[in-house]
Amino acid sequence: MFTAILVFALTAASAVSALTVNAPSGVTSGGNVTITWTSTSDDKVFSVELLNPLHPTIAIANNVAPGANTLSLTLPQIPAGDGYTLALVNIADINDVYAASPAFSIAQFVPTETTSSAGAGSATRSAGGSGSATASRTASGSGPAASGASSRLSSAAGSASASAASSSSSAGASNTGAASRTAPALLGAIALVGAALALAL
Repeated sequence: MFTAILVFALTAASAVSALTVNAPSGVTSGGNVTITWTSTSDDKVFSVELLNPLHPTIAIANNVAPGANTLSLTLPQIPAGDGYTLALVNIADINDVYAASPAFSIAQFVPTETTSSAGAGSATRSAGGSGSATASRTASGSGPAASGASSRLSSAAGSASASAASSSSSAGASNTGAASRTAPALLGAIALVGAALALAL
């Protein structure tokens, strides 16, 4: 009954007041809404009421300065449906209606879905694991080959050292033999020279 009386008052007020309010668009239950109106310097501070013949009246803003001509706010959770109107009313008496909007609809609020980052994290961890496994297999596969190469190098170096030592020993033995053969020959020559000198004397 109260809502019906207020709706009647809204109709009468809109016919005589210079203050006018527009019907908002894209309104959702629990969502943000922007209310716009036109005013004059004679208009008074007002409250904003949300009305629907099937639901209780809801005060959504108080002590609004008329000169602002716009107001953004978040609606409470209210039933979705058609036939909603806005009323700009006297802050001391809601039956004193300054202006009323045309009827509009309020839709059910649908949250925006967000993409989870869990999949990306799993993919990153998998990539990291694959890289580690590949590195491990590569390292373990190259181990025997490297060890074999090292063994072959060590063996070759040992053979070269043995050959060098053998050559040095042979050279030393040859020099010793030559020295032993040369010494008697020198002694014989010295003896002959001494004998010749003795005969000459």
